Amino acid sequence: MDDERLPGTVDAGESACERLEEGHSGASTLLRLVIIGAGGFGRECQGIVEAVNSVRPTWDFVGFVDDREPDPDLLRRQGGRWLGPPRDIGMHAPSHFVAAVSDPSLRRTWSEEAEMAGLLPATLIHPTATVGRDVELGRGTVVASHSSLTTNIRVGAHVQIDQNVAIGHDAILGSFSRINPGATISGNVTVADGATVGTNAAIIQGLSVGAGSFVGAGAVVTRDVSPGITVVGVPARLLRSGRAERQGGLGPKALGGTS
Repeated sequence: MDDERLPGTVDAGESACERLEEGHSGASTLLRLVIIGAGGFGRECQGIVEAVNSVRPTWDFVGFVDDREPDPDLLRRQGGRWLGPPRDIGMHAPSHFVAAVSDPSLRRTWSEEAEMAGLLPATLIHPTATVGRDVELGRGTVVASHSSLTTNIRVGAHVQIDQNVAIGHDAILGSFSRINPGATISGNVTVADGATVGTNAAIIQGLSVGAGSFVGAGAVVTRDVSPGITVVGVPARLLRSGRAERQGGLGPKALGGTS
């Protein structure tokens, strides 16, 4: 894991809302938050923000930025609004952001641009998530509803842990990795930077998933996964070198990804 995890990490010894407010005085002041990406996961992040605020008001959600204009009726129905492209993020005076796009390269680019504009990455933890002792979450990481992180876990920066995910003891999740809904990461597993684990996939204890690799939906990984490859099936086997969606093959939805 790169050292992007180290500044701004949060520890499970505090409540979820206290973690979100770490480093900020005046807890009664809402922090202005923009979500980068108005796709499915971006809208789910809005739900996480609302769930956090229902426990303890923390965030003033300003809206979404996205390089493509989303369906305005879709956003209206859930009380969101499109603010424009990411390059205009600073125009709305937010203090924090979450990069809610699944592609790790794009997530990295937009996160770096937002930080260069002076915004701070927000760490979002849904109140129904279970986070054990000695769990460190890097800045900008999102933990969605009903996920479980047990103990002695290290999570990098801008990691996405989606709904109903199980992360076992002593696991390491590299920066800009993504764990899709229902996936199981067993104990002592390392998921390297920029890797994606698909919906309902399982990684057997003690294995590693290489940087930039993609584990397809429902796959069972029984041996180490090399960097930059896509594996699918039970047991997981090589589909092709390189992430499939970048080579005109199966797209991220077919492999267990999301927008």
